[in-house]
Amino acid sequence: MKALNKQQEVQVYYEWCYNNYEVRTELELKGRGIKKSEYTKGVYFVTPKALEKLEEKYICARYDVHSLNN
Repeated sequence: MKALNKQQEVQVYYEWCYNNYEVRTELELKGRGIKKSEYTKGVYFVTPKALEKLEEKYICARYDVHSLNN
């Protein structure tokens, strides 16, 4: 994972979910191993290999949806 500078912001958040990663982002993601959610805007489901490629290209951070205050 890339080191974050103060000027850089996280572009992709991810969490392990049912044998894939649930990814939340405002970016439009496309590619092999990436499936857009049919119900929720900005949510994608990606394979571990696809997540590795996203981490090379974007600033990513892991999150835990259960610890977020809504």
